[in-house]
Amino acid sequence: MTTKAEAAKELLKRRNARSSLLDYYRYTFKQFQEGEHIKKIVDALESVERGECKRLMISMPPRHSKSETAAIRFPVYLLGKHPDKEIVLASYSDTEAAKQSRKARELFYSIENKRLFPDSVPKNVSRYKTADKEWSTTGKGGFYSTGIGGGLTGRGFDIGIIDDYLKDRQEAGSDTTKSRILDWYRSTFYTRQSPTAAIIIIATRWASDDLIGTLEEEEKNGGEQWTKIFLPAISEEGNALWPDRFDIDWLLKTKQSIGSYEWSALYQCEPTVREGNRFNTDNIKWHDNLEYFPQGKYSRYWDLASTKKERDKDSPDYTVGVLGAVVKNNFGIRELWIKDIVFGQWDAPQRDERIRQATTKDGVYTSIYVEAFGAYKDAYIILKQALKGRYIVRKSQLPGDKSAKATPLEPIFEAGNVHILKGPWRDELEKQFKEFPFGRHDDIVDACAILVGESIKPQTSLMVR
Repeated sequence: MTTKAEAAKELLKRRNARSSLLDYYRYTFKQFQEGEHIKKIVDALESVERGECKRLMISMPPRHSKSETAAIRFPVYLLGKHPDKEIVLASYSDTEAAKQSRKARELFYSIENKRLFPDSVPKNVSRYKTADKEWSTTGKGGFYSTGIGGGLTGRGFDIGIIDDYLKDRQEAGSDTTKSRILDWYRSTFYTRQSPTAAIIIIATRWASDDLIGTLEEEEKNGGEQWTKIFLPAISEEGNALWPDRFDIDWLLKTKQSIGSYEWSALYQCEPTVREGNRFNTDNIKWHDNLEYFPQGKYSRYWDLASTKKERDKDSPDYTVGVLGAVVKNNFGIRELWIKDIVFGQWDAPQRDERIRQATTKDGVYTSIYVEAFGAYKDAYIILKQALKGRYIVRKSQLPGDKSAKATPLEPIFEAGNVHILKGPWRDELEKQFKEFPFGRHDDIVDACAILVGESIKPQTSLMVR
């Protein structure tokens, strides 16, 4: 039986939750882990609710509850207090936006939210919209979600939220994708706002010329002024943003794992323009023999110069086959180990014979991969024909251009975790990595990128030393 003291305490919690987003968070999310960064976001969002802030940017590292706070808790809290408001949420895909909308809808219809805002939550749900993408309040307001690029004809918003407009590194490296996002923002999203509307953009940064970066440049040139909440994982004083969940040791290990380029963008909210000299070849550990190489399965990764045009150039592209593996050391950090590299500027008969020789030497238990899509779609057929069906050849279809595919190599080089057996390939390998992506040849880099990319795909289990 509830005592008077317990009842009074509950009533006080409800009263606070109706007037404070932070208290609402505490009341509706029992596992809520408070952090100073969340309080800063909440303060900014409450200024949006009061109509004081019309343009808000929020950027933080992954998994720091920015979406949970600004794209789920805040909209439901606001609709509870203002059931006549219309909210539109957009994300990089329709599926992702619908997932966020579904979470918000579940919170809206939760017992806790009904206790706080009983007059805003429909009792007879059959009379209201309750779909994943769109649901409504009793006050003719509601929530609608769409993917970037989706239509908003016939719809408007009082609060427009864009949550993570870029999905991954591949999209961030695509000028076409970034241009498409900006065009959609200007022509579709922006034109659907009410006269008093607020826009909130939430993102983990991937590129300096993304949507936030573009709007910041426009701001400098007299464009709309934005309130910015940019919170890096590690402050200038060396403090972790959310130490109770991600302490300094964990963050520094993550930095070592992903490299400075990704760290600066994703975790420090400071994406930089990628330039040359991406790989410090001085960090490569060259081995005289295989004594220290880890035991386990190694695979051969081929990058073929297969077209006549490539072979007829003054300095034709190389055909390269890298025998190697990606392993995790005792600290869980990836290492690249390369036992052998076959490379040369050969015509088709010579190339096919070298491929057969390398494959025979490797043995039937060595997996064979070749890039096989787009301009390289014929490489798979060529390799199968060269091996005459005696070995299984696997297609590599990693997304992105050359530069994007090479990105996972960077933190491995930066950490000094590249181990290569000494051989006649040393000079050409160092030259190509030093000059990438502006060098005349990059075939060894491409083959190594296939090696790492295929090894770290989610379905692949890495060897552990």
